[in-house]
Amino acid sequence: MSEQFSIQVDKILKRLAKKSAVEYLSKIEIVKFDYRKDFDIPEGFTYGDRTHWSTVGEKVFGKRIIDDPQFKNFSNSRFVVLLSPPPTKGLLVRLIAAIA
Repeated sequence: MSEQFSIQVDKILKRLAKKSAVEYLSKIEIVKFDYRKDFDIPEGFTYGDRTHWSTVGEKVFGKRIIDDPQFKNFSNSRFVVLLSPPPTKGLLVRLIAAIA
């Protein structure tokens, strides 16, 4: 459920960002998590629970974010939003109102 909600939130924020001067970077698209390859790696598990990265996950996925070309060029943007864990519905409503 949480993953599906995150994907829907990501789509909504991307659509809203296109209508404004906000550049939105999708953590989902940047990290490209693949359970079969990314959950249990030689260094250990990348998640500490269902929605939070472990220390290993922070290193692995943090590197993907930092190395991403879009992230490297974000300094020209008005805002950058990386959401983790997914926002509550109340927070989502406030985010949408703030950038709409």
